[in-house]
Amino acid sequence: MACPIPDRVTHLVSPHRAITANATIATVLLFSLSLIAGQAPIVAASDPSLTNDQCTTLASQTSTSDLRDLLDDLAIAPQESRIAADLTSLIWIGNTGAYFSATVRRDQVEQVMCQSAPFDDVAADAGEPNVLCEKITLDMDLEDIQQALGSPGEELIGDDGLPLSLVRQWIDRETQQVALVGFSNFGEITGLSCFNP
Repeated sequence: MACPIPDRVTHLVSPHRAITANATIATVLLFSLSLIAGQAPIVAASDPSLTNDQCTTLASQTSTSDLRDLLDDLAIAPQESRIAADLTSLIWIGNTGAYFSATVRRDQVEQVMCQSAPFDDVAADAGEPNVLCEKITLDMDLEDIQQALGSPGEELIGDDGLPLSLVRQWIDRETQQVALVGFSNFGEITGLSCFNP
């Protein structure tokens, strides 16, 4: 059964821009679409220790040139994909699970999403760790996650009323915590967001 997209996100995003769950879904889907198109996001050979403070600094950037300078300083080389004539996405995934993505329009940064590794760092900083995300590791596929979490997960419904087949969510009924996971067509993890009530 499909269910609505949750409202609260615990990963770091640009503080000066409002972000909706749909933006989170868009990023998760962008990971998936990159894999399908054969343009998998770059996974770093050595992870440059992306910290929560660095994510906060990255998320505060408004100019594309400032953002690129900061990424260079951090030794992060994201993959660029043109989404539209004036819209570009930047995606980088570290080998420890840290990730960075940004959407830029001309010379302005529209949105930044960033998380240090492991995935539950931000959830732990915000309070109690997410019990679902603690059971998920990057080497798992859809079947492994379904087994670890004890259910098949629920498909989400997009704004157009159609199911987002490459995105599933799990809800812990006791804590009301949510794990939102994006998958490739091959069932591999392409993105993970943890939501705490």
